Amino acid sequence: MIFSAGEPLRDQFLKYQSQDWFYFFALFGRFEYAMKRGGFLRDQDLVEPAWWTFANEFDQGFWARFERRGATAILFCDPPRILERCCSGSVFWASTVSRPSCNRSLFDVVKAVRNNMFHGDKTTDGRRDNALIRASTKVLEEAWEVTGHESKFKCFQECFMG
Repeated sequence: MIFSAGEPLRDQFLKYQSQDWFYFFALFGRFEYAMKRGGFLRDQDLVEPAWWTFANEFDQGFWARFERRGATAILFCDPPRILERCCSGSVFWASTVSRPSCNRSLFDVVKAVRNNMFHGDKTTDGRRDNALIRASTKVLEEAWEVTGHESKFKCFQECFMG
């Protein structure tokens, strides 16, 4: 994507960025908001969402439902890579996030997609990036559906909707 000085920046983003990208960020942000307000905090001193605690509340087979689905298989067969810094100070795409093997690692992969995109380390015009965003969105949408059917997520659901 190349930005030009003659067109408002907002219009350029809306023209060139996938709507999936915006939806994923909004959904991810709402999850973190509801987790923090709904009692899923990492520790008592920091106001950070406890993704692992949240993941542990799901049926242990939740992660496996995504492994062989066409739209979400990319999270398993080609998970996001991690940007690393070498001793010279330059950065490079080194390794990948571990292949999901439980609920915790599935949410770790979704967080890595968000982190790579949000912190400006990826573009959203590539096929793989768009596929990772759509797959991660699907995981969050299905997690949302599960939370609506179990009373242990009642506070999370209320905070999400409030």
